[in-house]
Amino acid sequence: MKTSNYCSNKQRSEERKSQFAICYNLVHDINETAKIDMICEKEKKGQEYEDSTKLRARGTMKISAILKKVKDRHKKIEGLVASNAELKEAFDCISKLTAFSTSNSFKAERQKTYFEKTSEALKKKVKKQNKLERKTGVTFTAAVCEKVRFFDAKANYQDGIKAELRARGCTDFSRFKNFTQLKNELKDLVAKDEGRTLKEIKHFPILSNFDWSNVMG
Repeated sequence: MKTSNYCSNKQRSEERKSQFAICYNLVHDINETAKIDMICEKEKKGQEYEDSTKLRARGTMKISAILKKVKDRHKKIEGLVASNAELKEAFDCISKLTAFSTSNSFKAERQKTYFEKTSEALKKKVKKQNKLERKTGVTFTAAVCEKVRFFDAKANYQDGIKAELRARGCTDFSRFKNFTQLKNELKDLVAKDEGRTLKEIKHFPILSNFDWSNVMG
């Protein structure tokens, strides 16, 4: 019943419902892990909960616990398939298909078709996007897939941008006059790798050893 509630929540997009159905077996015990983290966090501050037996996992601690578990499992799977080319190809294909995209979600595609049939549909029948559906930028999937939002890569991360460029074969930085040109070059390379337009590129996959953890949390 609980799993059914997660997957039928009308506030979630259809893609997100599908992801809950697939991933729920990984995070069904996350409440206990999150509660332990919450208690430890309180103890670090010299505080404690009035009755820890009635504590409910919630907020950022629960989200962090879920992300950590999914990310650890993702890395474990990557390690297991790395030595098998056939399995790696299948895993990469699955990862690409399940990546969340607000512009290409099932609902969005249906709406686009609907709009083409009648121009009045937008005004009369189609539900407006809610706050979550309008939101752009960092999503859980981006963090799990080791991606960084270009918007978050500020000038103080110039070394990181250069590291990503080196990982993609670019080593001559003398032709770039400033940080913006460096970042635009990286965006251009990512667009070519993914076969998409520059306007569609909001994130870049981490290929270097640079620590991007501060902008992924």
